[in-house]
Amino acid sequence: IIPIDNKNFLSKNLSKFVDFIFFLKQESKKNKVMISLEINENYERFNKILLSNNIKDIKITFDTGNFYLTNKNVLKNLKKYLHLINHIHLKDRNTLGVNVVFGSGKINFKNLFIFLKKKKYNKYFTFETNRGTDALKTATNNLKITKNLI
Repeated sequence: IIPIDNKNFLSKNLSKFVDFIFFLKQESKKNKVMISLEINENYERFNKILLSNNIKDIKITFDTGNFYLTNKNVLKNLKKYLHLINHIHLKDRNTLGVNVVFGSGKINFKNLFIFLKKKKYNKYFTFETNRGTDALKTATNNLKITKNLI
């Protein structure tokens, strides 16, 4: 998973970004490694970049918390990006954008998991959550919440 900052999508940086993607694709095939770009760019802009540069077979990591920061409707973005997603970071945020304990923030994970189940999503998830006051207890609770939603 390679985090990509939105500044990479600016016109002045775009050619370097596209070259970087082609390099990654070549290296990943050569070394038999799966690459995923963690982005939170507007879908229409990202898709236009892919199409105009003939970039195919690129996968992304969808971070629920980071998409919340750019657009409060996480599910809307998830629906647009689903065909490119190979990994989802489960992160919750409060109204101020602060990373909070899973399930205590503003992201509607129930609707997110209903959608993913309906679409038969069977790829990777990672909890990228606030650890709370007791990390082990928080992790156990994260798993419990998720199992109840799946």
